[in-house]
Amino acid sequence: MNLSFLSEMQVTLSEYITGKQRFQNINKMIMFNSAWKEEAFECLRDLLIHMREIKASDIDIGGPGSKNKIWFRVYGIKKPSDDLPSFKQDEITAILLSILTDDQKVMLFNNKNVDISLGLVLKKGERPNRFRGDIYYESNTLAANFRRVNQEIFSMEQLDFP
Repeated sequence: MNLSFLSEMQVTLSEYITGKQRFQNINKMIMFNSAWKEEAFECLRDLLIHMREIKASDIDIGGPGSKNKIWFRVYGIKKPSDDLPSFKQDEITAILLSILTDDQKVMLFNNKNVDISLGLVLKKGERPNRFRGDIYYESNTLAANFRRVNQEIFSMEQLDFP
């Protein structure tokens, strides 16, 4: 599930370039190479499919506190996934930038945060799955949280309200 182009991308990135400048350089690379952008986008789709399969309400990606792991909240318990590989921070940056529009990237680069609504078909033939997301700067890295929006609306009886 790791990005096949990571080493090629990192060769062109100086270790001394950090923060916004690094994010913008990675963005230029994935915008120039559509196969890279598509691979990064598909990686996020795979993570969201896994999220749905384990019935997680939230997924946290990136940031120094993640220790390069993908974190899920399942029935109120948040923990890193042992089923998924670790991701380098540049991979996370490429993955997160791959889903943003140009306007959203401008907002992210200017405000260090962007809230998004995401509708993705996770499996062919399905209705789009809905997610609310927040992509933000955290200690010169990009990080994100996505919350899955349930497909069905529960009745009062199903919610078991008195």
